[in-house]
Amino acid sequence: ESGCLASGCEESGCLASGCEESCCLASGCEESGCLASSCEESCCLASGCEESGCLASGCEESGCLASSCEESGYLASGCEESGCLLRMLGEDFC
Repeated sequence: ESGCLASGCEESGCLASGCEESCCLASGCEESGCLASSCEESCCLASGCEESGCLASGCEESGCLASSCEESGYLASGCEESGCLLRMLGEDFC
């Protein structure tokens, strides 16, 4: 029971250990991934990512989803904040 339920979060959203009160852990997300308060349930905040950057479901830990990007596009490490990474044909494009 290392995860506490943050205030205003659903039953399925647990607060990961070492996370802020406003940070909910989405169901099915790792302990290291915190859900930003403004993110959907399916969006996990990768460790080392800003509050505005959400980790899209199905994305690696190193890929952060920019706030202005769709669920299908995530911001990879080494890409600009304004650039979304699109995975096409098994290759990544910034």
